[in-house]
Amino acid sequence: MDKDLFVEIYQTYYDPVYRYLLSLTHDSGFAEDLTQETFLKAILSLPETHSNLRAWFYLVAKNIYIDSLRNHHMDVHLETEQIRDTKPPSQDEDSGDLNASDAFVIQESPEQEYLNYERSLVVDRALRQLSEPSQTILRLTYYDGYSQKEIAELLGLTPGNVRVLSLRGRKKLKAILEQHETEVGTI
Repeated sequence: MDKDLFVEIYQTYYDPVYRYLLSLTHDSGFAEDLTQETFLKAILSLPETHSNLRAWFYLVAKNIYIDSLRNHHMDVHLETEQIRDTKPPSQDEDSGDLNASDAFVIQESPEQEYLNYERSLVVDRALRQLSEPSQTILRLTYYDGYSQKEIAELLGLTPGNVRVLSLRGRKKLKAILEQHETEVGTI
């Protein structure tokens, strides 16, 4: 493969694949390792007739994640220090462009940062209570900004199926969050 083409593919797909794996693993180091492995395996095994690289990378990433859980019997948990120590990617010095995750960096008071952190933990816990297809669909929709049509391609589902699973997932997520709000006050 041409080196320039590889660099372009890597720069295009690294952030979305990493964020997807981070949403599954809740461990930045582990997600980074899996992302590297995803690129290696995806590039080496890319079928010549494959027309959707993004779908290919997500499929390989999902399979590598599942394999890693099977092989290592891992149960990865989100640790407070991991979130607090995780820094968003910095501005690309060559192009001046911000990565998608940089758009969410806002200077806030420590109190507001803590409240945002607590909210993110509550939402993440609620998401993990959903069925696997709904959980993945909502993460791809809200964390990565994919359309239902793109998600259908990525997961090998029909757009109608994605729509139904998304609707059910949002309803269940809303109910879980409302229950949590009732139990402990406003989130």
